[in-house]
Amino acid sequence: ETSDLPRSVLVGGPVSPSKAKQRATKGKAKDLIRAICWILKKGEALTHLEFVGINMTALEIKLLATGIRDNTMLSNFTMRRVLLGDEGASELLPSLASTQAEIVVLSHCGLTDRSRGMLTHLVKSACCRRDEMTW
Repeated sequence: ETSDLPRSVLVGGPVSPSKAKQRATKGKAKDLIRAICWILKKGEALTHLEFVGINMTALEIKLLATGIRDNTMLSNFTMRRVLLGDEGASELLPSLASTQAEIVVLSHCGLTDRSRGMLTHLVKSACCRRDEMTW
């Protein structure tokens, strides 16, 4: 039953963690991302998802993208101070474009001009969904 699942999740990390703390939380972060992906795949509960100041591996970004792609309820997605980079964006942005998310915030994520095409696709997808709702 999905009534026990959270509607909003904020995943945050310390601003400048020590090397020891980074190693200690590495496995926990992967488990947390997997749990979030499971909730996203259920598609019935999670509407707001925010990541702030955490490190994510390429595998974790790929897992997150898979969960987001399968979600039908996500309306707000935020990433701040997460080193996504262009490679991570190539995994995540197409999944975000396929959702019903009305608000997408990507701030200080290490994106360059190489991500421009994917960002354009994301914005155009949102515009198309908005236009479909008004017809």
